[in-house]
Amino acid sequence: MAVERNQLVQAFFDQTHLYLKNRYGIRMRQHVIHELLGKVAGANLIDVGCGDGAISIPLLQNPDNQVTLLDLSDKMLAEAKRHIPDSWQGRVTFVHGDIAAFEPMQQFDVVLCLGVLAHVPSVAETLHKIAAILKPGGQCVVQFTDYDKWIARLDALYFSFRERLTSGHRYHPNRLRAVDVRRKLAEAGFLLKGQRRYSLFLPGMGKLPDSFLFHYQMATLQTPFLSARGSEVVWLAQKQS
Repeated sequence: MAVERNQLVQAFFDQTHLYLKNRYGIRMRQHVIHELLGKVAGANLIDVGCGDGAISIPLLQNPDNQVTLLDLSDKMLAEAKRHIPDSWQGRVTFVHGDIAAFEPMQQFDVVLCLGVLAHVPSVAETLHKIAAILKPGGQCVVQFTDYDKWIARLDALYFSFRERLTSGHRYHPNRLRAVDVRRKLAEAGFLLKGQRRYSLFLPGMGKLPDSFLFHYQMATLQTPFLSARGSEVVWLAQKQS
């Protein structure tokens, strides 16, 4: 079952244009992660489900950082390689594969796990694996969509209906609830240290201009009333010693 699911995930993300066309979402993640992590220096990081590396590659601007890019899709890793200057290549490790099967030689200081939990065979097992590859006291940034929020459920209904009218891709991500993810984080040995919420997209809004969508999401992040109702959750968690 896990192998079959990973194959579906890989097939979906091998169609790189489906994910990379939405640059507003990537820009939002960049902004929120900078807020939560602050300045990252002298760190060994891994970006699980790295995509084109747009989130983690900029962290190489600090010459003391090292980054591992891991993804099920070799096509995504190829996109990431194209974004890395030659002078930074020596500080980047590329891993084509599944986080569950990854066995690093050393533990990491920071793990980025952005949008990944929606696609894994087991959320609990993934979080335990992240804890295993993270140093005691290390930090993990987890991002997911909270289906406890009505806006997320409405979007899910919209996409389900649209799928029935097309012959598009039939892959269905996990529908996660913040209360469940938080419990599983604690069970894996993590303590929640920070949180950001944003996004109140109504069905069909994804067709609006990229710049508008980015500023719209920023407004939901920076307005407390809207942020509390946002469906996109980004948590900073620390592995307990």
